[in-house]
Amino acid sequence: AVEARRLTLMEQFGVAEARRAQAGDALVQAESVLSDADRASRAADHHASEARELRAGLEARLPLVAVLAAKLTGTACGGLAALVAAPAAPGRTALLVAIGLPAAGFLVPDALLEREARRRQRRLLAALPDALDLLAVSAGSGRGPAAGLEQLARAGEGPLAEELRLTVAELSCGVPLGAALRSLRARVPGSELATLVAAIERSRR
Repeated sequence: AVEARRLTLMEQFGVAEARRAQAGDALVQAESVLSDADRASRAADHHASEARELRAGLEARLPLVAVLAAKLTGTACGGLAALVAAPAAPGRTALLVAIGLPAAGFLVPDALLEREARRRQRRLLAALPDALDLLAVSAGSGRGPAAGLEQLARAGEGPLAEELRLTVAELSCGVPLGAALRSLRARVPGSELATLVAAIERSRR
């Protein structure tokens, strides 16, 4: 009976060890999944901030590292504000304040970039009609599309002229016109700019 009891205890111990090993494996897998999700989230945030910088035209003046540093600073400031405000908030509002203020601080740089991107887009669109008129005059005088782009870049001001100057610089470095126009479309998405690019493409024919 004692031997049987000992064998039973050993079997139970073995089962417990196996379950503990399975739990450890599950924990490792869960940590791996969370780590992958965290990396994916950070990469998505990185690319989103980079896209906002590009649309805002600030990629040359404001490094992405500075944006990320601003987001961390905003989160820290929000956390400090939450430490002061959360104890004074009534009931469950304290939890919302403790979570919301750091999150708001993290998102403030993105909101500022998005506002600048919208402002730049409005200025760019406002310059398109004059650009199309100048391009039509240039094509009517028999000048090629590259010369028309160069004239637009020289004569204009603001974000559209800046983008066209980049396109002219690419052309001067030997980039084909089609590739330079695709690069322009990638930098400035939107159907409005597609009208200008289509006009340039028609002037090639």
